Amino acid sequence: MLKDPGAQPSATVGLRWTSDSGRDDIYLVANSINSGAWGYDNLQWLGGTYYHKFSDQWHIAIETWNIHEFRVPNLDNPIATAAIANGGTPFSPQIMPFNAPSAAHCGNTTALTCTADEQSFLLYVNYSPNKLNNFTFRTEFLMDPEGQRTGVVTNYVDAALGWQHWFSPQIEVRPEVAYYRSLNANAFNGNANAGIPPSRNWASQPGVRLPISAQLCHHPPPSIRCRCGQDRGRDERAQDTAEGTKNPPEYKRLGRNPAAKWGVLQAKTGAKPRPYDQAACRRRSWACRYV
Repeated sequence: MLKDPGAQPSATVGLRWTSDSGRDDIYLVANSINSGAWGYDNLQWLGGTYYHKFSDQWHIAIETWNIHEFRVPNLDNPIATAAIANGGTPFSPQIMPFNAPSAAHCGNTTALTCTADEQSFLLYVNYSPNKLNNFTFRTEFLMDPEGQRTGVVTNYVDAALGWQHWFSPQIEVRPEVAYYRSLNANAFNGNANAGIPPSRNWASQPGVRLPISAQLCHHPPPSIRCRCGQDRGRDERAQDTAEGTKNPPEYKRLGRNPAAKWGVLQAKTGAKPRPYDQAACRRRSWACRYV
């Protein structure tokens, strides 16, 4: 059997910047980086995300990424097409009849291969009326100029409205309604494996997801705030203690980092936290939630 050229060691690198106020974040990531040769799921991913918090209720995220592979066979070249059809690649239908990586439409008939990429731009607008609910409006513009990612050479737009509700740290529901449209050609309602071409330029997607987490109430990680009766999490205790002090400058510079705040407050005031009422937390697991 021919070897998958994409089966090789890869590197992932990420950078993060956070403002002193904690209201702005920038992430830059290069994921699965190697030679980028055409292979199974050997996608070279370069992306960045900017987050901004307007208030406790409103925040946005702006994201863009590029996915590409090198030396992708050209479906517009008859020699490359024949090589795929006759078993000349590790992903020919005789070897991998389903879910094989796609070839590309390189825009000419002379090149055997080309670089195929996809570029996306997204905007998320989030509204959280309380700690148990979040509403998200997402818009996206996607370009697939060689058709390798989606099978069709076209640009796409989509919009989605979602609701995330936490019953507990373990159980969350995520209903979502989305609408997708291809701008330059029909891209939906087809099946490439069955030889059925796309017949329309839009699709809709209602759905409900039920993620289940293994987090436990009585051992809350930093991302969980637990309120059981009058007992509150460390970050809330730090906030309460800060309001009763003179708010030292070190505290103000730490923004919304509760663990660092608590360390400063302990050093400055000698404050000591009240212990968690773990039994009460276990009895009221519905009161523990992500923040």
